[in-house]
Amino acid sequence: MKRILPPLNALKVFDEAARHGCFKEAADSLFVTQSAVSKQIQRLESCLGVPLFDRKYGGAQLTQRGRDYYDSIHKAMDIIEYASGEFVQLNQPESLGLIIPHSMGLCWMQSKMKQFCQEFPSYSIRISCDAGQDDCLQNEVDAAIVCKKTQDNSSQEYELLFEERLLYVASPASVETYSRAALQSGQSHSFIRINGRPSLWQAFFDKHNIDHKAQDSQLSFQHFHMAQRAVEAGLGAGLLPDYLCSQAIKDGTLVNIANESCESGFAYYLQIPKHKVGFRKVKLFAAWLKEQLQQD
Repeated sequence: MKRILPPLNALKVFDEAARHGCFKEAADSLFVTQSAVSKQIQRLESCLGVPLFDRKYGGAQLTQRGRDYYDSIHKAMDIIEYASGEFVQLNQPESLGLIIPHSMGLCWMQSKMKQFCQEFPSYSIRISCDAGQDDCLQNEVDAAIVCKKTQDNSSQEYELLFEERLLYVASPASVETYSRAALQSGQSHSFIRINGRPSLWQAFFDKHNIDHKAQDSQLSFQHFHMAQRAVEAGLGAGLLPDYLCSQAIKDGTLVNIANESCESGFAYYLQIPKHKVGFRKVKLFAAWLKEQLQQD
């Protein structure tokens, strides 16, 4: 059956114009005139029978139909680009775009990147931290590691990597201050908190039958790696992910008090845009990531 396709060059121009939101910028990126861009857009609109841009305000904004069409066409162009890349030797390294939780990216992943680059020298890695989950659907993102509540995993888009386990830690000089006996003595203690996780400490006390009420702390941080620095400095006890603080425990800068830990109710998932699941570079990264997690 013969395919009915609009002019491919017009699709390429539309993809650029929609991405930039400006005919002039699209023309600059394609090394053509603005008039040439406008003519290609008109040709595509005539072929489809619907307006793709709203030109009422002296600019060029996508209509609702245009936005819907762009979502599909941009993904299709991306697939064509990567499929062609399997056979074309590019002078520049192939790019791999990743989104990773801040603490994981800054600490755990950073220590692993040297090995990845050595194993796959043809890839140029772009890492962003703490972007929203929906950002994984952007076409420059190839994969994302997402931390979310375990009960929220109702979508097949997320593949479980591991459940988050928190270790009860303190600096070596503070171990006795935060022992079970000390906690039940009625004295006040400083517990380093994480913004957005207000119930962690009380859940930990309840699980371990520790008769202590989690009172407000003077210190609360947005990211786990910031909380770890505060615990190492002796500013309080912390509940930190094992992947983050295990090396510090080995080095002796932190102590896992009484080997106590708890599940946080959160887990880490691998999210891959549907249209990139079959890409070779994504498969390589996913396999490498799982291998690293198993080794740890």
